[in-house]
Amino acid sequence: MIRYGNRLTLSEVDIRRWTRITGFEPTAIATVADLEAYVRECKRYYAEPSDDSAFLNWLMDVELERYGGRPAGNRPVQLAAVSPDHARTDTERELLWNIALDGDPVRRVELARQLEDRQGSDA
Repeated sequence: MIRYGNRLTLSEVDIRRWTRITGFEPTAIATVADLEAYVRECKRYYAEPSDDSAFLNWLMDVELERYGGRPAGNRPVQLAAVSPDHARTDTERELLWNIALDGDPVRRVELARQLEDRQGSDA
């Protein structure tokens, strides 16, 4: 990213990262306001009462913070409150977060192994 005042130019890496997070390629981003509008549209698309939606919205806030936006929260807002019965287990959720945040590859392999072991025992 190159930023000069309010002007903003996204690098190829930035474009790939935003596309990976949102599922939509950011086009015509020339200012910080354009990027904020893009994030608002993506959040509107994912506006549903689910843990996954809350996580994606939070992840977009974290990324926007990297570009000079307001600070994101320490965790997704309403994550525990949006659904009483979680569609994913804690292990599955941690694996998804690890992948999305490009976290520890060793922990990622361990989580995947735990899920495979559990699926094998359920069969």
